[in-house]
Amino acid sequence: MKYRELGSTGINISIVGIGAWQMGGPDGENGVGHGWGDVDDSRSVEIIHCAQEMGVNLIDTADIYGSGHSERIIGEALKGRRDKWIVATKGGLVKDPDNRGQYFDASAVNIRNACEASLKRLQTDTIDFYQLHGTPEDDQIPDTMKELSKLRDEGKIRFYGISVGDAGSIKKLQAYGEVDIVQIGFSLLNRNEEAALNYCYEQGIGTLIRTPLSWGAAFGRYAEEKPPTFEFGDNRYKTDPEQIIDEHKKGLHFSFLWENVDRTPAQAALRFVLDTKGVTAVIPGTKKLDHLIDNVGTASVQKMSSIEMGKIEDARVEWNKWY
Repeated sequence: MKYRELGSTGINISIVGIGAWQMGGPDGENGVGHGWGDVDDSRSVEIIHCAQEMGVNLIDTADIYGSGHSERIIGEALKGRRDKWIVATKGGLVKDPDNRGQYFDASAVNIRNACEASLKRLQTDTIDFYQLHGTPEDDQIPDTMKELSKLRDEGKIRFYGISVGDAGSIKKLQAYGEVDIVQIGFSLLNRNEEAALNYCYEQGIGTLIRTPLSWGAAFGRYAEEKPPTFEFGDNRYKTDPEQIIDEHKKGLHFSFLWENVDRTPAQAALRFVLDTKGVTAVIPGTKKLDHLIDNVGTASVQKMSSIEMGKIEDARVEWNKWY
């Protein structure tokens, strides 16, 4: 495993971590879209333990994932191992049982309550990286940032930031305090938040990259298969299967990154992200042990050459003509 310092925190994290959204299980009551269908909790614990053996020390979750189930599983898995892990979680999203949806409440009182509830579920005294799970209303930001600073001073969190791909939101928070960490969506297929990534690089802010595989589309997992179907309780349940196939076909345009190269398709997709300026670590999620092993192996495979990076840009231009 390779490690990088997260911004200016002084904390070295594995460049491949674990995204624990899938470990939350199904949406639960009301069908709020933060679940991934049925999950085997014992397998989730096994994945976390196996990851540690391979040098992974970073795991990221959120209080909304499985209505707290992801955090609870992590708390159980890290018993007797907490000192070996850097734990990141997020707060601010609240389930609304009346309309089967959710809303974002980053008020100081809600963030404190959410943080303290996460501490209990995670069975820890301190959360290493605490992130707002969205952008607060402008009038909330001063008090929210002050509350995050208080939580840090109390030792309940070590560093804080935001999970959002908008540079403007980061700047708003910076006007009232430090932003130590930003979580950004970025992959071979998704470059919509690249401006935020570049801003973090300029500011020296550490970044965690979510959905670095675009749910497998970055390497075309379902491009040539029967359209997948998903059970109720999986946030992909209402997605048009044909739309999934079309998205995955885009990934095949990058097949030169793994054909005749000592990388698997997933490793090629992750390697691109890791070799992009401003990226500290990737946090792909998984419910399968073999996928974990494949992802973690990315740390040891050949880095992207400048020639390959150029071909990636050419491929993007090409598939933009068709999709």
